[in-house]
Amino acid sequence: MTLIFFHIEKSGGTSLQYLFRQIYGDKFYQYHINHEEKCREELQQMHIKPLVVHGHMTYGVHEVLDKGYQYLTVLRDPYERYLSHYYHIKTREKEGVAFSIEDFMETCPQCHNLLVRRLVGKVFNPITEQDVEMAFQRLSLFKHIGFMDNFRGFAQNLIGTYCWGECHLEQKNGSGCLKEFTKFDAPLIKKIYETNIYDVQLYHKIRGRNWDSIVN
Repeated sequence: MTLIFFHIEKSGGTSLQYLFRQIYGDKFYQYHINHEEKCREELQQMHIKPLVVHGHMTYGVHEVLDKGYQYLTVLRDPYERYLSHYYHIKTREKEGVAFSIEDFMETCPQCHNLLVRRLVGKVFNPITEQDVEMAFQRLSLFKHIGFMDNFRGFAQNLIGTYCWGECHLEQKNGSGCLKEFTKFDAPLIKKIYETNIYDVQLYHKIRGRNWDSIVN
């Protein structure tokens, strides 16, 4: 069986990547959405499939695996995730180059509603409210869904579920921007929510549902 970790940016996936690497070693496969076609071809051609596939991806990686699989992911409040994504990109800009949240919203439309986009495979194409339902149906097939506000608890549950034994879990790749979240005025906060309305709808639809396949 292969675990497929569906990594949405700024949602704890890098920390889990280090955990998976500790446990699975060379049976770990790092997936890259920028080379998605190549990654799927490589996975399809492997005679011995990896035990973990981890990375930014669109839904459907399981189609190139010839044995059992389980999808896992961690979800984060869409407003917090979006701002954390913005600060992550901002810190990588050249020093002295201004890059405001408004610039991010205007120049990176592919980052809006990122969760829905990845689940329905519309990375750059426009999405609609109908895509939220498709995304929900696909997310409902995931074996384990965690939430960032209980990230460590989710990770510990995975360790117990899969009998990983003694593991070292360390938080990685944090943007350190939580203190900045309150600096925006009400109209801008509203605009950020409206820009990510489909992710907001999907997040609360999943969060409000109690079902056995969620490990929280």
